[in-house]
Amino acid sequence: MLKAYKYRIYPTEDQKELMSKIFGCVRFVYNLGLETKIQAYTAARVNIDCFTLNKQITDLKKDVTWLADVPAQSLQASMANLDNAYTNFFRGREFPKFKNKHVKQSFNIVQYASSIEQALSKKRANGFQIISMNTLSKDIKKLKVKK
Repeated sequence: MLKAYKYRIYPTEDQKELMSKIFGCVRFVYNLGLETKIQAYTAARVNIDCFTLNKQITDLKKDVTWLADVPAQSLQASMANLDNAYTNFFRGREFPKFKNKHVKQSFNIVQYASSIEQALSKKRANGFQIISMNTLSKDIKKLKVKK
């Protein structure tokens, strides 16, 4: 059975700036992927999967250097979220919307999420103060940071 735990973190000003950068990069990649999917479907009735979009992120990082400052796994997770939303549209749900910074924002940390202590003490998330830390018996598979 899957369980979810919520923690409140109190980032420093530098960490807030880094998190804002990650939120922006994830939003940029998601919107670019959605635009790519829409253009491919309207032009040739082709659905581009998230693996193809992930390859395009690698090429995009060479041109857009500020994308290299954020975890690649967070960008890839946003492509997986987009792919799920696009697939759900064809199953009768709502069409995916473009993201903006005025609604709720989130990003996933996948690679370093084997434990909450490990995930929050890595280079890109170093030194967060965490309130109500419980000892967890199971390993964490994914860590989602929300604003």
